[in-house]
Amino acid sequence: MAEGQPEPHEADTGAEAADRRERHRLLGEDLRRYQDAHGHFAEDDLAQARKKISG
Repeated sequence: MAEGQPEPHEADTGAEAADRRERHRLLGEDLRRYQDAHGHFAEDDLAQARKKISG
């Protein structure tokens, strides 16, 4: 992030922040349903996902 610029979430309007929270909540529900149906994620799977997310 460039110096003096806020992090993306810091510049959000109230509506954008609410939308982000709702997406986060829905994703959490999806992941819980997946784990209920298929079991817990393996550490290897989590590590690969974290790597993809962080670039």
